[in-house]
This record gives sequence, C-alpha cells and structure tokens, in this order.
Amino acid sequence: MEYVFFALVLLSGFIATSMGLPPFIRRMHLRGIIGKDINKIGNPPVAEMGGTIVLLGFIFSVMAGLFLHTYLGFLPNLDLLPVLAAMLTIVLVGLLGIIDDLIGWKKASDNTNTHSFPFLPRSPLWCCRKPLGVWDLIYHSLGW
Repeated sequence: MEYVFFALVLLSGFIATSMGLPPFIRRMHLRGIIGKDINKIGNPPVAEMGGTIVLLGFIFSVMAGLFLHTYLGFLPNLDLLPVLAAMLTIVLVGLLGIIDDLIGWKKASDNTNTHSFPFLPRSPLWCCRKPLGVWDLIYHSLGW
C-alpha cells in the first residue's frame, strides 16, 4: 500500500512538472528571459528560471501526498512535521534560486562564503523532533 502512495505522489509531481515546463520555457523565450547554455557547442539560448516550475511540481506532489494522507487515509502513522519542514526548506532554497536568477549572483561560486547562504532555509529542519546536539546545529548552520 505504501508503494501506491509513493507512486501517486511521484506521478503527480512528474505530471505537473512535465505539463508546466514546455509552456513556461516558451514564455521565457518570448519575454527574452534567456541565458546561454555553456555546456553545449555553440552556446544555444536556454530559458532562465526553469527551476521555478520544478519547484512548483515538487510543491504539488507534497500537496498530493498531504491530500492522500489526510482524506484517503494513506500512511496513517505519518508524522507531518518533518514532511512540512522539509517542504518549507526546499521552497526557501528554491526562492533563493529565483532571487539568484533575478538579481544575478552568477559569480557566487567564486565567493568563499556561499555555503552560508542557505542558513535561513535550513532552519525549518530544526523544529523536527529528532534530537540534535548543539554541535550538530552549529555544523549544519555553517553548511559543512
């Protein structure tokens, strides 16, 4: 039964992403929000901010999982706090990626302090019931 739950959740996210990505890419090309693909010969133009649709697909799949759990009774012993904390963390990191695309922290990999950017997005994971020591919190806060 658990496999059906996970298959439905993964399938819903895949369908949402695959249906939303092609129109989004076309719209980004029409609006001129494009960049160069540096991994291909000739550097063809590619749409920027495609991760936004992937993030929305992830959110849709988590919402589908919450619906299946709440209304259809799948995985009745599921603890929702870690699921929601992980979802909020991933959404905040995705928001950081959107800000990166808009503002342009393109040279962020050259900066030695980029590992500290996801400090705040990681904070929802601290509310989980898994006991963490002080050193674990410091370790994860610094991005190591």
